[in-house]
Amino acid sequence: MVFNHNVLETAIGLSLYSYEYGNYELLEEDETLEEFKNKASNDKHYTELLNSIAENSPDGRVIYYLNHALSDMQVGITMSHTHKRIFVIFRGTDNYKDWLYNLKFLKTKLHDDVYVHRGFLELINTDNIKSKLINTIKGALKEHPKYKVYICGHSLGGALSTLSGYILAKEFRNTRWTVVSLASPRVGNEKFKTEYGNIENLRNYRVCNNRDIVTAVPTIGYYHVGHN
Repeated sequence: MVFNHNVLETAIGLSLYSYEYGNYELLEEDETLEEFKNKASNDKHYTELLNSIAENSPDGRVIYYLNHALSDMQVGITMSHTHKRIFVIFRGTDNYKDWLYNLKFLKTKLHDDVYVHRGFLELINTDNIKSKLINTIKGALKEHPKYKVYICGHSLGGALSTLSGYILAKEFRNTRWTVVSLASPRVGNEKFKTEYGNIENLRNYRVCNNRDIVTAVPTIGYYHVGHN
């Protein structure tokens, strides 16, 4: 499989920066990453990371950001006119609330014989988060129907990106979707894996370190999807 390394670098950068973004002043409406980078963080690591993202997509904008207090989910949607891309970014595990959802590992029915991790699905469905994402993406694609959409996230965020990729690719059949998950745990049963691979407008790339325990769980009855 041929993969665009520019996309991979952007996905990694956005996934890592999502842990820090909510701790600083957020982008204002119509503010670009190039403008934002000078006020965002004094931390050298994150400053270098943000500078790299801004250099790659100086006109990049955050068009939607959700910081859900009850579930502690953070998800953002960004747009780059330079690359004609939309990114959906899920933040990973950051506190005890996230672990409560991680530990709800019993499977629940998504549809037919497709079963997925109960905690991950609860997060996607909490307080109509799924509907909010769909409506925001629908509006963005209405204005820019040719743009490609990428979904990314690290750890818990990787699992949420995998699951939401399945849901959104089915919702938007005429849009090409690419999931880039970083250190993602498994999400669903064997039928989920089969159905996932049969969605023509969806690709999934899993990036992981060898022997990373997070990518090996849950175990019984769970399967990875995509290209490792």
